[in-house]
Amino acid sequence: MSTILMVAGGVLGAIGQIQQGRAQSAAYTAQAEAERMNAQIAGINADMARSDAKVQQSQAAEDAHKAMGRQRAALAQGGMLYGATGNLLQEESQRNADEQQLAISRQGEIEALNYKIQRSNALSSSNVMKANAKTSKTGSYLGAAGGLLSGVSKAYEYHSQTGKWM
Repeated sequence: MSTILMVAGGVLGAIGQIQQGRAQSAAYTAQAEAERMNAQIAGINADMARSDAKVQQSQAAEDAHKAMGRQRAALAQGGMLYGATGNLLQEESQRNADEQQLAISRQGEIEALNYKIQRSNALSSSNVMKANAKTSKTGSYLGAAGGLLSGVSKAYEYHSQTGKWM
C-alpha cells in the first residue's frame, strides 16, 4: 500500500507541476499580447505625432503668411514698403516664421521618437514574456518528470528494503 501511495503522490505532484506551468505560461502569454498591443498603440501614436506636427507647421506657415501680408500692407500704407527698414522688418518676420515652423517640426519628431522608443521597449518586453511562457511550460514538464521519478524511486527504495510492493 505504501508504494502505491508513493507513486500516486509523485503522479499528483507531476499533475500539479504541469497545471502550474500551464497557468504561468498562460499569464506570460497574456502579458506578451498586452505588450504587443502597447507596441502597436505606440506606433500609431508616433505616426499621429508626426501628422499633428505637420498640421501645426502648416497652420503656423499660413498664420505667418497672413501676418506678413498685414505687415506689408501697413508698411505700404506708411510709405516704407521698399525702404531698408521695411525690408529688414520683413526679413526678420520671415526668419521668425521659419524658426517657429522648424521648432514645431522638431517637437513633432521628438514626440514621435519617444513613441518609437516606447514601441521598441514594448516589443522587447513582449518577446521576453513569450520566452518566459515557453520556459515556464518546459520547466513544469521537467518538474513533473522529476516528481514522478522521485515517487518511483521512493517506491523502489521501499521495495528494496522490505521486499514488498505494497
